[in-house]
Amino acid sequence: MQTFIEGIMKQLGEGAIYRVKLRPDTTDFHGDIAIAHGESDESVTFGNGKSIAYVTKWTAVLKKVDGAWKAARLHVSLNPIDNPIITLQQGLLRWVWAAGGAVSGIVALLIFRLLRRTGKQG
Repeated sequence: MQTFIEGIMKQLGEGAIYRVKLRPDTTDFHGDIAIAHGESDESVTFGNGKSIAYVTKWTAVLKKVDGAWKAARLHVSLNPIDNPIITLQQGLLRWVWAAGGAVSGIVALLIFRLLRRTGKQG
């Protein structure tokens, strides 16, 4: 799980703060194997101060080794419909498209003026 969190921190960038509060639900025991389920309240504050909060669902598979439970596998999922990370990305993408449209419009206007000026001279 530590490797998972370190991977998230690398993706979030410098200055980001990641918080998680685990809300365990049921755990099924099968000898030296346990399957735990639950949800987590998570939040990220990016280096620029922008924050998002979301809920994840998780399943962890644990194995008892030398009398201690060790995480063997972890699956975490987000709501695919109401996902604040995708919403944030879409907002950034809209700004990129808007900027691209503005630059394209300015270039088209400059070309039009240049062609018009060249046409008057000839």
